[in-house]
Amino acid sequence: DETKHLEETKERIFAVGYWIKGFKEIRMHLISEVLTQLELEVNNYLFQLGLQDWKIEFAMDKETKSGTIRKGFTVLIYSPANEKAVPWETWSGGETQRLSLAGILGLSNLILTRNGVDTTLEVFDEPSQYLSSEGIDDLVNTLFTRAKELEKQIWFIDHKDLASNNFEETFTIVKDKEGSRIETVV
Repeated sequence: DETKHLEETKERIFAVGYWIKGFKEIRMHLISEVLTQLELEVNNYLFQLGLQDWKIEFAMDKETKSGTIRKGFTVLIYSPANEKAVPWETWSGGETQRLSLAGILGLSNLILTRNGVDTTLEVFDEPSQYLSSEGIDDLVNTLFTRAKELEKQIWFIDHKDLASNNFEETFTIVKDKEGSRIETVV
């Protein structure tokens, strides 16, 4: 009777092990699918933000040859000047800012699309930090295109005086001895 019970227990353990492995594979497939979509979104914004021929790849929870799962999230950045991936912290302030903005815009698209959400307003606080004048132009053009294509109002808040025909309106906060007030600049 104990032998029969032991065999039944072994069969149950085997069946449970099958499902555990199956669910791990499904999870890995779903993560891979989402990361592929995120890569497409982010790489599209890299191009728009002036980093032509750059590429980002995302990797997470890779299965090893032994069948175990190696935990972690990896961001691989490729530029035209490097054959191999270069770590995030290696890039200059302006390059890092463009990479960050591409990531933010791509992740925003991914989250909103996956959840069926449509927003009408986005706010960017000091997105031009560390960017050159060319980088700022690329950013303004990217956000202008995004606003038109997605029918959104995008607020670009910055300490720099940025003149562009792509802004529908410009507001300036003036602070003096009388307090703070908003002025509209046409």
